[in-house]
Amino acid sequence: YMKRSFLAVVLFVAFASCSWQIVDSDFATIAIATSFWESTTGYVAGGTASVQPLFLYTTDGGNTLTNQGMNDSSVGAMLSIRMSSNGQWGIAGGLGFIEIPCGAYTNDGFTWYNMEDEFFLFCAFQGASVVDDSQTGVLVGSFSDRRDWTGNGIKITTNGGQKWSQINGDTGGTPVRYASFISKDQGYVTAGIWPEADFKTENWESMTEYPINRHLTMDILENRVKFVRPESRATTGYIGLISSVTNEGKNWKLMVNETDQGIYFNEISCTDANTCWTVAQGVDGFGNDTSMIYHTTDGWNTFDIQLTVPGASLTCIDMHAENGSFRGWTGGALLQGTSLKGDFDGIFYQTTDGINWTFDSAIKNYFPMDVSAPDSTHAYSAGITPIGLSSFASWSS
Repeated sequence: YMKRSFLAVVLFVAFASCSWQIVDSDFATIAIATSFWESTTGYVAGGTASVQPLFLYTTDGGNTLTNQGMNDSSVGAMLSIRMSSNGQWGIAGGLGFIEIPCGAYTNDGFTWYNMEDEFFLFCAFQGASVVDDSQTGVLVGSFSDRRDWTGNGIKITTNGGQKWSQINGDTGGTPVRYASFISKDQGYVTAGIWPEADFKTENWESMTEYPINRHLTMDILENRVKFVRPESRATTGYIGLISSVTNEGKNWKLMVNETDQGIYFNEISCTDANTCWTVAQGVDGFGNDTSMIYHTTDGWNTFDIQLTVPGASLTCIDMHAENGSFRGWTGGALLQGTSLKGDFDGIFYQTTDGINWTFDSAIKNYFPMDVSAPDSTHAYSAGITPIGLSSFASWSS
């Protein structure tokens, strides 16, 4: 059931007194994931053009980045990272072929290990979620191995990365994308597909690109992000799903099904088993780019739309419960009418009550891919520039 209470259809107005700023530009081939647990301490994760793993650690808000690398692998390319609130337990999801790790974990916040020494033909885990129990971590995406040529679901550990269970999702073949887990027995997973997407991982040996979202693909040969202009303007061919996942990932229940509605879901962020936000992107009834924030207070039995941003692609969201209320950020890019060849704006919206969203600022030629807000006065984003390299942005008040 959907309550279509559009709380805001946003027109771009005045800038807030505090704005997002680029800290480091074009600093890595791919580093589109970030996670902070203290005001200036966190990670940016990715990989170099030569497929060396990047676990870039900072204690000064990204001004200085030190690569921790991996303890047991000289190769790797990470698509996602999430750290616990104490900064010790963390996981990262990778884009891998054959001998390239599909993910990594840390138990001390500094030393990163290959998630498991298992042979994978292909893997792409662009979603990650950790629980504050130092034990539970979930990677979300596609995988292909000798047991399962067309895997689509999660890899979950409940013992601090020592053992991982591989579980296919019940999404009818629609690729899973992101997750937010509250405990090992309760989480939510988003899934989605758009008309131009090609997720045929069973043909991994002939794959040259992997779709990250409707506007971005990963060039696997060059380990570089590429911009694409979707051709389809129709709402048909889109699928957006949200599933409740319980019992250590074994039980899946479809809660939200937006089929042929012109949208699919990106990142999701939950503060408890009932309260969640997720960002959706696609096209409206006129074929124009659009994005929305979906919200629930009852575990997706019902939901509302808090924000609609015409012409935009919202990709990431990070929400927190604090002092009896909620705070958070969402980020994406304003795309409508641009060529995606050096003419787009990275955009950010903030909420201080979990209901109302305020446009904060824009960054020219920056596409936010991930956002992390460790406290009410600091936020960080990892993103992409027009030439396909990574940049890092920060906000403080």
